Amino acid sequence: MAESWQVFMTRISEDPALVYVDVQYDGAIPGDKPYMMRLALGLQQADAHGFPSEAEQEVLNALEDRLREAVPAETNAVYVGRLTMKGTRQFYFYGSEPRAFQGVAETVMQEQPSYRFNCKAAEDPKWDGYRQVLLPTKYDWQTIKNQQVVRALMDAGDNLEAKRPVQHFAYFPSEEARDHYVKRVTEGGFEISSLPMADPVEKSERPFGVVATLTHPIVGGTLLDDLTCGLLDAADEVGGEYDGWETPVVK
Repeated sequence: MAESWQVFMTRISEDPALVYVDVQYDGAIPGDKPYMMRLALGLQQADAHGFPSEAEQEVLNALEDRLREAVPAETNAVYVGRLTMKGTRQFYFYGSEPRAFQGVAETVMQEQPSYRFNCKAAEDPKWDGYRQVLLPTKYDWQTIKNQQVVRALMDAGDNLEAKRPVQHFAYFPSEEARDHYVKRVTEGGFEISSLPMADPVEKSERPFGVVATLTHPIVGGTLLDDLTCGLLDAADEVGGEYDGWETPVVK
């Protein structure tokens, strides 16, 4: 997967959703691609969560490759991602030739005639569909970062179910804000390991640090995503920034 592509689980209107998205356009969208073009198809082997079986995933991957090749060639489009939820998969493109999209999509889908699908092309010059449907929220970004650390631990042979001290880092614009956060997290069972200060030469906007430690497993027992997103909210409330976690490898 290219570095700008991210995959993550989230919820949309309480339904589980799997998103695969190219985040490179978060900062700047192409001005010459004002049309959102979406192809949605119904899954044939959806599980209880609305996601495809392993066998169907292989078919969908091949279909996705064909769409990524054919649609940009005919519509001056870029492929920005896909959304899978409630037994459907939706492929999203942005381009400048929406009238050609229907024909290209129908041609590709003839290779899989058993699938029911529909196409939509609409003006979306600000890429609202991309921003509101596909881009990770701050909570999604936190779960993505969590999984990156978890994968590194797994690669190191970590026993993820073992309890161990986990250090969580946060930074704040003032001592008052930091004290408020410290009160919140200690009431939640954390111990404060240290209160580091940023180097004054760096002129950080949030120089007042907190290292809060809690003993818990990485999987099982404590829900890591819920825990870290709670710390994210607690820091945000007072203008701070939750900056992730680290732990020793336990085998």
